[in-house]
Amino acid sequence: IHNHGTAALETAPWQITRVAPGGLTFYPTGEGSFPPSNLGVRDALDVTWYDYDREAITDHQKHFADGREGWLAHVDGDALLLKTFAAVPRAGHAPGEAQIEIYANPAHTYVEVEAQGAYETVAPGAALTWEVIWLVRRLPPGLPIAVGSAPLLAHVRALVAADASAAA
Repeated sequence: IHNHGTAALETAPWQITRVAPGGLTFYPTGEGSFPPSNLGVRDALDVTWYDYDREAITDHQKHFADGREGWLAHVDGDALLLKTFAAVPRAGHAPGEAQIEIYANPAHTYVEVEAQGAYETVAPGAALTWEVIWLVRRLPPGLPIAVGSAPLLAHVRALVAADASAAA
């Protein structure tokens, strides 16, 4: 984000990915969820899980939360989308926003899997850089895909660790 203005700008980078309705979205639970969250999520293994349920989406529904470990995953069938980014403590979230947001629309046409960077001041002429890395992988056959799946969680954490090692 480049501030081409003459006054300081307070902002946070935000990355939204729209996925087809369905699938399972999950991330390591941080300090929990925040108002006005109204999307049904579940906690298991210190991870927050959103298992899309078409019948439960009757209005605009969104989940605002703090994450830890700096990743957010979405699985649909055998396809995994994994986004990694710098973890942001709750105090660094933008006002009215959260580091992790998941939105489901009532038309059942998409789900948004969102990550947001730290809320910062960008001086005139300065820039803010925020890196989000996408990993897209096929899951191994037979890997259990469900809320609370320890093998799925271990697989994703291994991918995050391997990506961090490769980047170092």
